[in-house]
Amino acid sequence: MAWPLEWNLPLAAAALLLSLAGLALALGRGLANGRQLGWALGGVLVGLALGCGAADGLLRALQSLKGDPRPWTGHPDWATLAAVAVTVFAVLAVAALLARRTSAWAWWSATALLLSVAGGVLAWRLPGASPHGLVPALGVSAALVLGTLLPRALGTSFLLIGLAVAAWPWLSIGYALHVMTGPDLSLGLSVPAGVLATILAASAPAERGRWRPALAALAIAAVAWTTASVLPRYSRDLPRHANLLHVENAGLGRAWWFATAHPPDELLAALAPVEVEIPDFPTPGSVNSRKATPAEPTGSPAPVLEIVERVETDFGRTLRATFASRRGADVVEIRVPMEARLRAARFQGRDASVRPGAAQRLVVRGLPPGGLNVELDLEGDEPATIVVADRVRALPPTAERYLQARPPNAVPVQEGDVSIVYAALELP
Repeated sequence: MAWPLEWNLPLAAAALLLSLAGLALALGRGLANGRQLGWALGGVLVGLALGCGAADGLLRALQSLKGDPRPWTGHPDWATLAAVAVTVFAVLAVAALLARRTSAWAWWSATALLLSVAGGVLAWRLPGASPHGLVPALGVSAALVLGTLLPRALGTSFLLIGLAVAAWPWLSIGYALHVMTGPDLSLGLSVPAGVLATILAASAPAERGRWRPALAALAIAAVAWTTASVLPRYSRDLPRHANLLHVENAGLGRAWWFATAHPPDELLAALAPVEVEIPDFPTPGSVNSRKATPAEPTGSPAPVLEIVERVETDFGRTLRATFASRRGADVVEIRVPMEARLRAARFQGRDASVRPGAAQRLVVRGLPPGGLNVELDLEGDEPATIVVADRVRALPPTAERYLQARPPNAVPVQEGDVSIVYAALELP
């Protein structure tokens, strides 16, 4: 889901206004009072803080127990379930303790208000992720307004509708952050889980049996964490990843070996990387560009970006070129430094995603055999140096001894083992 950036401010304002309207309706219709709302606001914040702390503690305990910075890389679901469940337990436990001091509608109003504020902050700080904050804020706030208008007929139903609306964007981004980053960003998982737990708390039993949902969540957390702690870290069926890369600067006639592995293993030990200075480094961001192993260059040619026309414009110039790989690669890229002041780029007449005023990495996958047409809009008329690169999923024969060092419970992932050839190019 996406929308134009200029929609962010109106949607954030709409979410805040809806939450305030729902809060006013709840107070005006006697569904909650100021004292209950105060307790609910404090309870939501305390519950979230305790839940996030407990989730982070469980994940770090698992990290320490397994002696691995990412002990669940092969099986993230059990660790994820433990973190979510313990967060839900903490929030529901706080709600149960405060059941006599607050009300479901006060708790719901507090959640909607905090969600609308958090959604607005997320849209401000991370505009590209705005749907993950504003969709749940709008959904929960709208559900609050409709529920307070018809509390007897629709109140509980709209609580559950709000929960369903909030679930997708919060937990989807949270799960992705957790799997990719591990415990250092476990807040990306526990905060969304805690927000959803506050919505569950609003529909939980007020008196009799109010502890049952919390205790159920605690039991699930205990089972999930225990399971994650006894599972083997990695196996042939649940492997870790270890990629080998051969990177060659065609202009300088130099090459290097790189490896990415989680955790560091025999493959990295076989490479014995050392600190090196690599000119115009174009490899993926997951590779540590400061450590590599010198390799034999293969003499493979770099891709060709041939300028066919330069057109003067009111902002600077537009360069029209053809871009092709001379070794049949289907993935090519252009690295444009910030100093080149790239304004826009087009491949085969289609606009590429560009952030003006920043360094750019333009990647094309599925390069046609005959190459493609490229247009670069550059501000000013100063010469600029860019880097062109291509990659193929094949390694030179000298890779064999390093491939043999890859453990049997490790496999190449995503782009896998690749050979990259690059060169610097001066733009007119």
